[in-house]
Amino acid sequence: MLVIDDDLGKSGARSEHREGFQRLVAEIPLGHVGLVLGTEMSRLARPGRDWYQPLELSALGGTLLADDA
Repeated sequence: MLVIDDDLGKSGARSEHREGFQRLVAEIPLGHVGLVLGTEMSRLARPGRDWYQPLELSALGGTLLADDA
């Protein structure tokens, strides 16, 4: 298990300067991620474009997304 929490306390308004988000998006299509667990997953990325990227990659790679909300 790997915890990516590099972006704690950073705004989800833009993903360009969020290393944790970029790492997650890079690892999903490589098949290195089986499950993404989150609290308030809607905060992962505020703009729709940024939110759909991990959703689409997860669907293609068979990665599950889970939210405790």
